[in-house]
Amino acid sequence: MHHFTLDDFSSFSQRERELINEILKSDKMLEQPEVEMKPREESLERILAYNKALSVRRTKNNHLIQQVLN
Repeated sequence: MHHFTLDDFSSFSQRERELINEILKSDKMLEQPEVEMKPREESLERILAYNKALSVRRTKNNHLIQQVLN
């Protein structure tokens, strides 16, 4: 079992913040609540269509069968 100290947590948190800043390229995006990041409507429609077409069933032997129906 690993034991972590407060210093470990502090350095982990700092590194996490640095990585987030690198990804977002700006700390302002994190601090501004008016900046809303959301998926495109087309992406949501495709996910919902896939969800409706996906069929997952359990067999008698407890195996799963996945099918995409048309």
